Amino acid sequence: MKATLTHAASLLLLLAVQQQAGAQQTAPSVISGQAAEFVSETAPAYLKTTSYSPASNLKLKNAFARLFPDATNQQWVSNEAGSYFVSFLQHGRSSRASFSRKGLMNYMIAEAGAATLPAALATTINKQYSGYKLLKALEVHAFEAISWQVVLEDASGYVTLQHVNGVTEQVQQLKKS
Repeated sequence: MKATLTHAASLLLLLAVQQQAGAQQTAPSVISGQAAEFVSETAPAYLKTTSYSPASNLKLKNAFARLFPDATNQQWVSNEAGSYFVSFLQHGRSSRASFSRKGLMNYMIAEAGAATLPAALATTINKQYSGYKLLKALEVHAFEAISWQVVLEDASGYVTLQHVNGVTEQVQQLKKS
């Protein structure tokens, strides 16, 4: 379970760092003509999404309102596999969540800043990584656990830290070329 959480959060952090660094992403709108039609017809059900309004699913609507009472700017989509995804702002933080048809939250990922990090993680960063700057931080709620994923940068490279249950560990280090 911890490995799955670490892997998923690490992939999300990598994507976020690539986006921040301006890496090229191939968007669906770039695919044209027959290629787009082929992708649309052959994509697994969990990749095909459409706009959605939670008003038609009372369990989903109530679960979201209970978990995120101050959420604004909600944008919902659903997929053919029966999952619902929402992006929203919560206390000024960009967040994303996934729910089942029954209104059970699968995961929630929120962008974080230095001020929102747990005290133990902030202390570790200040003591052991004092020469680094915070590049990206995510708060991940999944598998009944809360994990914090942090990417730090200094002149020589990047360090990814994971913080779960009060324990911080370095999970990746990349050198700049």
